[in-house]
Amino acid sequence: MEDKELIVTNGYGGIFIYIGIFIAYWLLVPVLGFLVTTPFVMFSVALLLGGRNWIPITAVSVITPILIFMVPVTSCGCFCPPGHCK
Repeated sequence: MEDKELIVTNGYGGIFIYIGIFIAYWLLVPVLGFLVTTPFVMFSVALLLGGRNWIPITAVSVITPILIFMVPVTSCGCFCPPGHCK
């Protein structure tokens, strides 16, 4: 069997990495926006939790934020103008 590269998520190390990812997300969303930062956070958390299938992780990380953003816009015309959603 080949050795798998894993991030150590046991104990406090994994918790601090997880918290660091979300602090960075919290700081970067106002600057870069939801659609840019969310795929990176989803991808990072998936890797942290041990995901190794790159294609599905990437697909879900990109498609999910787009759907979260577009479904309200297309279904009921609810669009929050930039600067009004905080």
